Amino acid sequence: MKILSWNVNSVRARLHLLEDLMHKESPDVILLQETKVLEAFPFEFFQTFGYKVHHWGQKSYNGVAIAARFPMTPAIEKDFLGHGEARYLECTIAGIRVASVYVPNGGALDHPAYAKKLEFMHHLAKHLHPYVDALQSTVVAGDFNIALSEEDVAVPMEWEGRILCSQAERNAMRCLLHEGWGDLIQGTLGKKNPYTWWPYQGKAWEQNKGLRIDYMLLSPFAMDRCQAGGTSVCWRGEPQPSDHAPVWAELRLEDSWK
Repeated sequence: MKILSWNVNSVRARLHLLEDLMHKESPDVILLQETKVLEAFPFEFFQTFGYKVHHWGQKSYNGVAIAARFPMTPAIEKDFLGHGEARYLECTIAGIRVASVYVPNGGALDHPAYAKKLEFMHHLAKHLHPYVDALQSTVVAGDFNIALSEEDVAVPMEWEGRILCSQAERNAMRCLLHEGWGDLIQGTLGKKNPYTWWPYQGKAWEQNKGLRIDYMLLSPFAMDRCQAGGTSVCWRGEPQPSDHAPVWAELRLEDSWK
């Protein structure tokens, strides 16, 4: 089963890319972040391509979705900060637990949203803790808005002491990983091209001044079943792109689901 995660930065603005992606990459499961829509989510568009969808949205902001070609259990929405922000959605598909997560940006180190970002990461780790050792494959993917190390930043000096790259954010991400989650993209790609996000400004894409802030985390049980994984960088270079590139993994299913 191929699972693909993408911060689309407005689902309705990327339908042309999603259609091409479905044809060319044929993911079985699509995890979306920043759908930026409440009631007008394009359910019929996904149904045309054989996907059923769980969506938790907000008007103009945030929003997470899970689309799948397999039957899905009812979705679980988690508001870790109690502010009604649509940032975490999970369900089970073909025996695999999947979650789409959109971690708050944090604004700036001296902004109140920064503390809320760290609080979100704390509650996320607490929620995910029981899944690490469960005898069920779990995939948690999305935009974490954290570059784990200087190797995940094209020009570290430009980001030193800034949001996405602060020590507290990196510590929060490491605490989550140290629970036992596998960092699939780093593990499969090494450092060939770890970047998943390029700002629209300053010709960052053209100069490959990117950051790796999107992750696909696999439980140990899922890592044992992982057959391949990567970052589909090409979608960042398409017309009217999201500023993020998709990340993906292929997992071997149980025989009963094949």
